[in-house]
Amino acid sequence: ELKTPLTSFSGYLQILSNTVTDEKSQLFLKKTRQQVKKLSSLVSDLLDVSKIEAGKLQLSNESFDIRQVLDNVVELLSHGNHHFHISLETDIDELLITGDPDRIEQVIINLLTNAIRYSPGTNRIIVYLTRDAAEVKVGVRDFGVGIAPEKLKHIFARFYRVDDANPTISGLGIGLYLSHEIIVRHKGRIWVESEPGIGSTLWFTLPSDQ
Repeated sequence: ELKTPLTSFSGYLQILSNTVTDEKSQLFLKKTRQQVKKLSSLVSDLLDVSKIEAGKLQLSNESFDIRQVLDNVVELLSHGNHHFHISLETDIDELLITGDPDRIEQVIINLLTNAIRYSPGTNRIIVYLTRDAAEVKVGVRDFGVGIAPEKLKHIFARFYRVDDANPTISGLGIGLYLSHEIIVRHKGRIWVESEPGIGSTLWFTLPSDQ
């Protein structure tokens, strides 16, 4: 019921975009579509929270290449954030693991989006991918505002936000909570290393197939 009107909004806005020709109206339509997209993403996150609370968050279990997932997300977010240079540092060309590729992609998008959001005045983010015999390790490093030590233990809590780091930064504190739940359900670990004023690195691990 929440998603149906949003789908209609998007459809009608697309029709308008194809019929309106003046530049100013096109700009307003573009901004409106961006806001509808943000609202749709927020609704999806809230529905995921509800599924977790109800014990109904379902995960698929299939083999997929996590290097390819990382490449796709880096390309996607680089395209939408031209002022950021997002680089992937790894010596791995292909790495098959077992899990839900869509949910792992969701985690990586959350971590990168968070890194961009909390890095005002900077333009660099590094993504890491390593492995050993037991697990695969992914990291997202930013050079932004960082997190105070006393707040680190709370950042994966539902609806928690590091508000005083920058009160103007939007968000409801859902992304990291969902990321934590998804990684834990994959029998992995997720944590953060941070220093105020220097930046943060969010890490997660997943069991290795090898």
